[in-house]
Amino acid sequence: MKRAFYLVALLPMLVVLTARCTKDFEGINTSPNNATLASTPYILTYVEANLGSYFFDEWRAGRQAWLFSQHMSQTNYTTEDRYTLRVSVTSGYFKNMYVAIQALQDIIRLNEDAKTAKAVADDGGENAMQVATARILKAYAIEHLAESFGPIPYSQACQLEKFQFPKYDTEEEIFAQLWAELSESVNALKSCTKGWTKGDILFAGDIQKWIRFGNTLRLRVALRQSNVNPNWKTLAQQAIADGIMESNADNAGVHFDGASEINQPHFYRMFVNNMRADYTLTRGFVLLLRGFNDTLRGWENPFHDIVDPRLVRYIGQANVAGGFLEGMPYGIPTGQADPYNKRATTIKLKNTQLFDTINKKMLDFPPSSILSNRLPNYLLDYPIACFMRAEVEGNDADWFKKGVEASLALWEADAAVSTAYLTEVLNRYNAATQEKKYEMILTQKYIHTFNNSFEAWAEYRRTGHPGSVVKPGEKSYMPIVGEDGQSVLWDGIFTPLTPYSAPWPIARIAYDLDEKTMNTASYKAAVATLERGDTNESRLWWAKR
Repeated sequence: MKRAFYLVALLPMLVVLTARCTKDFEGINTSPNNATLASTPYILTYVEANLGSYFFDEWRAGRQAWLFSQHMSQTNYTTEDRYTLRVSVTSGYFKNMYVAIQALQDIIRLNEDAKTAKAVADDGGENAMQVATARILKAYAIEHLAESFGPIPYSQACQLEKFQFPKYDTEEEIFAQLWAELSESVNALKSCTKGWTKGDILFAGDIQKWIRFGNTLRLRVALRQSNVNPNWKTLAQQAIADGIMESNADNAGVHFDGASEINQPHFYRMFVNNMRADYTLTRGFVLLLRGFNDTLRGWENPFHDIVDPRLVRYIGQANVAGGFLEGMPYGIPTGQADPYNKRATTIKLKNTQLFDTINKKMLDFPPSSILSNRLPNYLLDYPIACFMRAEVEGNDADWFKKGVEASLALWEADAAVSTAYLTEVLNRYNAATQEKKYEMILTQKYIHTFNNSFEAWAEYRRTGHPGSVVKPGEKSYMPIVGEDGQSVLWDGIFTPLTPYSAPWPIARIAYDLDEKTMNTASYKAAVATLERGDTNESRLWWAKR
C-alpha cells in the first residue's frame, strides 16, 4: 500500500516508544527497564531545538532563504542564487518539518488520551497547558511551510489512522485555521496556572511569555494577509490588544551553550567546525547598510548617507577598518564568481587588474562578531513585533523607534553610535511621506532579520521592500570583461537559470518529489490552484500585490 511521507514523522518517536507485538507476546516483549511512554518534556525539547536550528542552518537558510532574501550570496557555485535549487534540500525541508509537527501532535495526543493524561501531566505539567503550547508551536511550523510551499496538508496532517493521503488545505483555509488554532491556544493558556516543569528551552515554563508569543504569531498571521483579507487589520488589532511581546526578554530564542556541535549555532558549525566559506553578504545588502544608493539600478536608499551600526556586527570591525566593504553581486554566474570571493583558492578569471581592484575590496565573511559558539537563534522577537505594530497603527513613529532601538540592542551595536544613528533615522522618518515611512519600517525590519531570512523573504514577497533586492532582468553589477578588455563575460544583469522566467524574485519552493507519486491526487489538486503550477515562479495567495 502506498503511504504518504507522514509515515516518516513516526520515526523519532520510535526512539522513545516501546514497540509492541501481538497481545499474546505483550508480556514477553515488555521489559521493566524500557520506557513504555514518551516523555513529553523530552519531545518538547526536541521540537524547540529542531525549530531553533533547522530554519537557520546552512541548508534550509543557506541554500534557500539567505539567497532568496538577498541577505547573502554564495561565493563559489551560484546556481541556487539563480533559482536552480537542490531537490534533496527542498524535499528534506518539506519532509522534516512534518517530523516536528508529528512530534507536537504526539504531545497533544498523549495529553488528551485518558490512558496517558495523568502520567504526562505528572511528568511535564498540566494537560491543557501542554496541549496549548504544542498547538502554538505547531502553528508556527505550519505557517513556515505554507509560506514556503503554498497549499500544504494541515487539517488532515499527522493523523495517519484517519488520513493516509491527506488533502492539501488552500492557503486561505490555512491562514484561517492558524488564526483559530492560535486564538484557542492563547485562551486556553489564560486558564492555566503553571507552565512546563522541565524541557521548555524557549521560555522555561513561563506561561505569560507563551501567551505573548502566541499573540505575536497571531499578529503576524493577520499582517501576512494584508493584501488579500479585508479584515486583516481588525484581526491584527485583536492580537495586539490581547498582549504581544513587550521587550527583548520575551524573545522566542534558542540559546546554545557551545559545549558540543549539537549545542552550537549554525554560523559556528558551518564556518568553524566544517571550515566552509560558501557565503558572503550581497552587494545590495552592504550598500543598504552603508547608506549608499544603488546607482546601477536607480534605487534610492531611504537611509542614504546614514551608516548602520549593525554593519560592524554583520561584517566585523576588521573589514570596516581595512576598507573591505564590497558585497557579492547577486546572481553572478559561477564561472565569474571567484574574484569576488575573498577566500578563493583559485582565480578562474585571470585578469590581474580586475582581481586587484575587486578582490582586495571584498569583505571577508564571516567575521568573528557573528562566529560566537553561543549566538542565539530567534523564532520570533520583540523588534519584529514592534515593526509589525508600527505598520498596523498607521506607520506609528513610536513603535518604529522602539523596533530600531530593540534591534540595535539585540545585535549589541555600539551604544554611542546607535544613539546618533537613531537620531538621524528618526529625523528622516518624521519628515517622510506615509509611503516613505512604510518603506522605512519594512527596510529596518529587513536589516534586523539578517539571521532570520525566511521572515525577510516572506515580507519582501508581501510588500516589495526593501528596494535593494535585485529582480530578474535588473542590473546587478557592471559588465565583467575578459583579459582582452573587450569580450563580455557577464553583462551584469541578474538572469535566473532556465526554466525560471518570471519577472519577480523567487516566489515559492516546489513540492517534495515523493508527493507526486505517494499522495498524487492531493498533490495535483494543490498544484491546480497555483498560478504557474508547481514551480518556483508561482506567487502565493497572500503575497500577490
